[in-house]
Amino acid sequence: MESKLKRQANFDLSLDNPHAGWTAWLLREIAEGTAATIGQDFFSSLVQHVAQALNVYIAFVTECTDGSNTRARELASWEGEGFIKLTEYDVSGLPCERVMEGQICFIPQMAAHYPNEYARGIESYIGLPLLDSSNQVIGHLVVEDTKPMGDEAPGLWVLKIFASRAAAELERQRTERDLRASEERYRMLFEDNPLPVLVCDAQTLGFITVNQAAIKHYGYARAEFEAMNLGDIAGLQHPLEAQQHRLKDESKIEVEVSSHGLTLAKHQALLLLVNDVTERRKIELERTQQFQLLEQRVKIRTREIERRQQVASSLKDVLAVLNSHQPLPEILHSIVLQTGRLLRTDAAMVCGLNLEGSLTIEAVQGFDTQPEFISSAWFRALLERAKQTQQPVTVSDLGESHLNFRAVLVVPLIVKHQVQGVLNLFYLEARDFYAEDINLATTFGDHIALALENARLRLATGRMAVMEERERLSRELHDSVTQSLYSLTLFAETGRRYAQKGNLSEAHDHLRLLGETAQHTLKEMRLMVHQLRPSALEFEGLIRALQRRLDAVEERAGIMTRLLAPNTLELSSTLEDALFLIAQEALNNSLRHAKASNVVVRIETTLGIMLEVEDDGCGCDLEQVRLGGGIGLLAMRERAEKLGATLEVHSTPGVGTRVHVSLLDTKNRARSEKGDVS
Repeated sequence: MESKLKRQANFDLSLDNPHAGWTAWLLREIAEGTAATIGQDFFSSLVQHVAQALNVYIAFVTECTDGSNTRARELASWEGEGFIKLTEYDVSGLPCERVMEGQICFIPQMAAHYPNEYARGIESYIGLPLLDSSNQVIGHLVVEDTKPMGDEAPGLWVLKIFASRAAAELERQRTERDLRASEERYRMLFEDNPLPVLVCDAQTLGFITVNQAAIKHYGYARAEFEAMNLGDIAGLQHPLEAQQHRLKDESKIEVEVSSHGLTLAKHQALLLLVNDVTERRKIELERTQQFQLLEQRVKIRTREIERRQQVASSLKDVLAVLNSHQPLPEILHSIVLQTGRLLRTDAAMVCGLNLEGSLTIEAVQGFDTQPEFISSAWFRALLERAKQTQQPVTVSDLGESHLNFRAVLVVPLIVKHQVQGVLNLFYLEARDFYAEDINLATTFGDHIALALENARLRLATGRMAVMEERERLSRELHDSVTQSLYSLTLFAETGRRYAQKGNLSEAHDHLRLLGETAQHTLKEMRLMVHQLRPSALEFEGLIRALQRRLDAVEERAGIMTRLLAPNTLELSSTLEDALFLIAQEALNNSLRHAKASNVVVRIETTLGIMLEVEDDGCGCDLEQVRLGGGIGLLAMRERAEKLGATLEVHSTPGVGTRVHVSLLDTKNRARSEKGDVS
């Protein structure tokens, strides 16, 4: 081929064509060389024949690889005597850049315009853009030579023809690639789609084709599908909106269908993508049911917690009432109200049982008057059963002849293994009694039994206290007042006898002793009367209680008193009780034995708490007091030790006595306002 070309055309593009048939020959040679080829062979044949026919060193054809036409990839490239390795390159700064912009570029001498290309050995350049059917640049055809070209490019129109031919071939290749890609996408979306895909006529809804997934999923063969329409599997009414499809085995599945319109052979069709959501709906239903069950459990648990909180609050209130000083009827009424509120009773009643078995109504709720059935046989039978078994008795339905009450719960009130009464809960409607209701009623019954027992113990304790107080008064009267009164009669009788004998001096002495003994007896009586009165300590505090004592006893006995203490003082009840008893014992000793004219009581809170009782009486020998077993001094010391306080007693005969108590523990430090109470 090469020898033939050289034999028929031994000239280059830079020369004028001396032969009229040269252009026709050129066209024929290139056309014959490329006519039987397509695809890659076409591009290879094209560059080879162009280079050989035009006798140039380089010929290559490219395609654009980006949307901005800044990069080109070689499809075929001829250099010198053969094909070379294909490359992809950036056209910026090269003559190809102008071609990619849609221009035909002819550069007969490269040195002046592209020195880098000239340095590479390229003297001349012709580039033609490859335009597709929409006149967009999709590549370019280039010839380059190592020799300069003339001012015109002979054969340019032949290159234009083959540039158009190359553009058409390149566009055809791209179309084939797009078609193959489209077919691949179709295969992936249709045949290889794991979901059933149904294609049906838009008017008749008859199936045109289905994919393999539809055949497998529905159980019908392809031929069976083509003989059916959408209504056969989705129902005749609104088949496109159906949420259930029927399989060949008559079972039904839950589906979600997405519909897309398309044109097949100029006919309107629908492509239906079917998603079987049966399992998902089943799981969603199970989750919904589980969630509802969980919600129900949470509500039940919340109600249980709220009920327990109500029970705890009610029991707290009941305990507060039990520990109060309210009368028994008020305590029982409060407990019965709490019981009725928590157990939602329509009426309730607490009955006491005495030794003879007769009933006494202690508290009621929901009855305006005493119920008549209290003496009826059926009610007595329930009480007797609860008494004998010592267990709660329930009747879920009494019938219609018991004052409209249909259900009753009877709880025995047990104290020391003996039934002391019953708690009766009444309901207007028949109902079942659960273990929780019975246990809660039993708990309230235990509290009622405790209230009854506390009332009994308080009564017994009060009686015992009266007897003990009488015995104490008897001892006090015998030990002090009675002896003093007996001494008065002796002194009076002896003085009378001395007066009859005329011994007035002795009579005077006995009358003086008579007066002193009477005065001492008066002090003792006042002290006893003060102790019989209710203590002001609980209601008025330590300072007011001490002031009352000084006013009621010492002041009336003619003793000058002074109380030096803060205006207000906040102490615990235990500390107040102990300090008051110590001060009272010190004052009693001073009153009975010291013959004091002045008594001072001091309370300070600078460092903890300090109490001091000081008199100007006759004083005493503390060692003799200890040897004599002084009970008052021992009692004061024991009370101080229980507080963790220090007790000091200083006494000088003829001068007086000072009792000092100090507690430095900061936990018991008093909060006070300084002042002088006198």
